[in-house]
This record gives sequence, structure tokens and C-alpha cells, in this order.
Amino acid sequence: MTRGALLALALLPGPAAAQALTLDAGIEARVRVEELQDDAPGSDRWLRVLPHAQVEVGPLRLFVQGIATAAAGAPEPGPTDTTGIDLLQGHAALTLTTGGADVTLRAGRTLIALGSERLVGRRYGANVPRAFEGAMLTVSRGRLNLLAMALRPVRVGRGDFDDRADPSRWLNGVQAQWSGRPVSVDLYWLDDRRAAIGARASLGVRVYGAQGAWRWNWEAMRQRGEVEGRRIRAWSLASETALVLDPLTLRLRAAIASGDRSPDDVTAGTFDPLYPKAQYFGELSPIGPRNMINLHPGIELALDERLTVSAAAIAYWRHRRGDGVYDLAGLPLTGPGGSARLIGTQVEVGAEWRARPGLSLTGAIARFRPGPALGGPTQKLVAVEATLTL
Repeated sequence: MTRGALLALALLPGPAAAQALTLDAGIEARVRVEELQDDAPGSDRWLRVLPHAQVEVGPLRLFVQGIATAAAGAPEPGPTDTTGIDLLQGHAALTLTTGGADVTLRAGRTLIALGSERLVGRRYGANVPRAFEGAMLTVSRGRLNLLAMALRPVRVGRGDFDDRADPSRWLNGVQAQWSGRPVSVDLYWLDDRRAAIGARASLGVRVYGAQGAWRWNWEAMRQRGEVEGRRIRAWSLASETALVLDPLTLRLRAAIASGDRSPDDVTAGTFDPLYPKAQYFGELSPIGPRNMINLHPGIELALDERLTVSAAAIAYWRHRRGDGVYDLAGLPLTGPGGSARLIGTQVEVGAEWRARPGLSLTGAIARFRPGPALGGPTQKLVAVEATLTL
């Protein structure tokens, strides 16, 4: 990326290249501590430091962000826990205006958050965010925004400077976004390909906006393709509706993600969230959005400009008894079979204190009680997180 960025800078036309450079730099540091109580209680600690630098000259912007992480307490830290010292982002973006539209080409390594991050997210809540390498083309005119992308997810290594684009996975897609009042609409198509596994195409629509005290964010997704010789017929519906009665916000989230009728037939019905955000259903999120029905009411209270407290209750059911229960990464927690549908229930209480600009403290207490479809011990989580941004 560095060579390409320098070449792009060198090729800028004379008047643009002669413009003054704009420099910006900063750093974010985060410490997170979790106390988890289940059949193997323990304390986990994570440290993340994200320094960044940005240079702008004319229509060209160069952005570099490093990452340094450490994890302790987990028996085997995984790719979401630590990556040592590495390059998190490094890309060049060139923006030109033509025909009344802004056209931006971005190439390199970058973080991406599409819509509500239900299918493609930054995974920012985890210690190691998810990056992609490739190119993105954006065309914006008025309320219409068009996006095309050709990307590979970055595979996190255990050592320093060993994160690389995964040669066995590809993510291509297009998105059209219309921003209106009171309703905005996203339409998108994503093509996810994995070598020796198959290809999955996701077609989705998201409707969101605000009117008076009401806020909404509803999304429908349909998946087709083939995986391990089986044809894909999967889908998901997700919604969030909120009523804002300042300083109180009442919120209801509900979702359903399709499951598989039988592992022995030719149709794969399990919905795949592809590259979702972390902490999908809250701080303690043992269940992923596969073969699941979810109901999630919550309340949020702003005590003042700096302090916000919240509480939520969550219930999970299996969509299909012929399918298992999965975690957020897609690993099975239990296999198919049985007559029980209730996966479990969860309660969570949290608080965020914005001590001053750039410094915030968050805390949460959560409890997950497994239902008959899952079994196992009750999980209790206490999490504290401090973030400093300069």
C-alpha cells in the first residue's frame, strides 16, 4: 500500500500537488477486564493501542493505523484477542468531483461497517477489529450513494507484522443508499466465496429513519448459493424500534435467522451472518444469529450529559429443531435434535461515563441462563472497559 500511495501522490497534477499538506495524528488506548463465571471461571484482560496518522494533499488522502495488543487470562488467545504489533489499516483514497457527483476510490487495508454491521462489520468491540484488503469505489450525488467493493478479509496472525489477506476468501458487493426524511433505504448484494467450501450471495434491504420521538432500523436478508455441495436457502429478519422520551429511551429489538431442516437433505437452511460486528446481542453474547429467534427489549436513561445507564432482557429460541445452536463465530454449541426450542435467557445492566472529551468508562453486568435446547451452566459476566482517545 505504501508504494501505491506514494505513486499516487507523485502522479497528482501540478496545482493539486502544490497545495498545502494537511497532517493529522492521534491514538486510542483501551483496557478491558472481564470476570466470567461458568464451569471454568476466570478473569480475562485485554489491552489495545491504535495509533494513526493521516495526510491530505488536494484530492488524495493517505491513512495509516497501527495496532498493538495484549491478552491475558484466556487459556488460548484467538485471532480476536491478540495480534501483537501489526498494521490495522493502511489505505489511499482519491476523491474527484465530476458531473455534480463525488467519486472516491479507496485501495489498501481498511475497516468497513456496512449499515447496521449485521453482515459486514468492524468487529470493534473485540480486541482485534476485522480488516479487509482490496478496493472500494463510492459515487455520491445528493441523497444517493453508490458503493462497489472487491475485498479479501485479513487473516490475523499470532506474531508481529504477520497479518495477511486470506487467499482463500473473497467478498465482493454493491450497495445503493438513499438518505431521506423520515425514511432512508439501503439495498445491497454481497457475494462471499470461500475456497473448497462454496459461494453465498446475500441480497438485503434496510429501512431506517426517525419521525418525532420514534426511531426504527429494520432489515431483511435472503441468501442463495451452494455450500459443500448443498444449495443454500437461508434468510433473516432483524428489527430495532425505539421511542425516545428524553432522557428515557425505550427500545425493542427482535430478530429471526433461519435454521436447517435436516443435515441430511440437499438444502442448507442455516443463515450465515458472514462478517458481523462483535458483541452482537450485548456484552455477554454466547449465541450467534444462526437458527435463532430473538426478542430483546431494553431501556436507556441519560442521567446527565456524561452518564448513561441501561438495562436489557434477551430471550433466544431455536428456529428449527433439526439444526443446532451456534456461537457468534459459527461454531456449534450443541447439535440438532430434541424437541426443546428455548436456547436461553439473558439479562444485562450497563453504564457509560464520559469523564471528559476523549475519555470514557463503561461497565456491564450480564447473566445468561441456558434453556433446555442448550443445557450447560449459567454464565455470569462482569466487564469494565476504559477508552482514551487523543
